[in-house]
Amino acid sequence: MVFSSCKKNNEPSFSAANETGTTQFTGVIVKEQEGGSTAPISGVVVTVDIKNSQLYPNSPTAQGSNVYSGTTDANGLFSINVVTNGNGIRARVNVANTISSYDPIGGTQVLFQVSNDPGHLYFVAGVPVSASYTMVPTTGTGTAVTGTATVTGTVKEQLYDYVHGPNYGGDTLLPLPNYTVMLNFNKDPNTQLVTAYTAVTDAKGNYTFTISTTNAQGYPDQAQVYVNALAGTMDTIKSSGRVIGQPGVYAAPPTITINNLTPNTISNDNYFTYNSFTAN
Repeated sequence: MVFSSCKKNNEPSFSAANETGTTQFTGVIVKEQEGGSTAPISGVVVTVDIKNSQLYPNSPTAQGSNVYSGTTDANGLFSINVVTNGNGIRARVNVANTISSYDPIGGTQVLFQVSNDPGHLYFVAGVPVSASYTMVPTTGTGTAVTGTATVTGTVKEQLYDYVHGPNYGGDTLLPLPNYTVMLNFNKDPNTQLVTAYTAVTDAKGNYTFTISTTNAQGYPDQAQVYVNALAGTMDTIKSSGRVIGQPGVYAAPPTITINNLTPNTISNDNYFTYNSFTAN
C-alpha cells in the first residue's frame, strides 16, 4: 500500500493592523494679538507624518513615511484626511511658523509660532481627531516685512584671442542668450521650504530673479544661484572674426551664494563666465 499526503500551505493571518483606512483630523488655530486677545489665523500649514513601518507593521519592507497636510482658512479651521489602520498609529504633527498681523489696527507683521510643540497624536481608522493650537509672536521679532528681493546677473562665454595668445587682456566675452539660470532660496516666508526659481537670459545674456522674502527673525534669506555645464565649441577670435572651434564641454562656473536677501534689496553683480573647456 502506498500512502501519500499533501501539506497545506499556511495562509498568513491578518489583523486590523493589515487593513488601512482613513480618519479626519480637524482643528482650529488662533493667534495672540496685541492687548492679550486672540483671533483666528489663516494660511497656517499643518502636517501629519505617518511612518509606513507603523502603517504596515506586518510588512518587512515598509520604509519611508507619508505626509498629509492642510491649511487653515479665514476662520482658523483646518481639515486633513489621514490614512491609518485599525490598531492606530502615533504620528508626528507639525504646525509651521507663519507671518501675520500682530496689531490688527496698525497692521504690524510678526513671525508667529505655536506656543507648545504639537508633538504626536494617535490616529485610528474611522475615529475622528480634533485639536486646537495657539500661535504667539516670537520674542524680539519686532516688525516683520514681507516683500520681494531682486537678483540680477549675466552669463557669458569666454573666447580665446587667437591673435595675441592666451591670457591676453583682449579675450572676448560673448553673452549667452536664451540660457537657463537656476536659484534656490533657503526659506520661503509662506511655505517655510526651500523654493526653486528659474530665469532665462535675454539677448545680452542678462537674467533677473524676483524672490518672495521677509526680514522676520529666523529667516536666513540666503540664495544659491547656479548654471549647468555647457555643451558647445571652443571658439576663437581672429582678425577676420569669430571662428568655430572643436566641440566639447564648458564646465559649470562656481555656484554664487547671496546672503541677506531681505525685502527691497537688489543683488546685481552675479556673473557667470564659461571659461574652462574640455574638448570631446
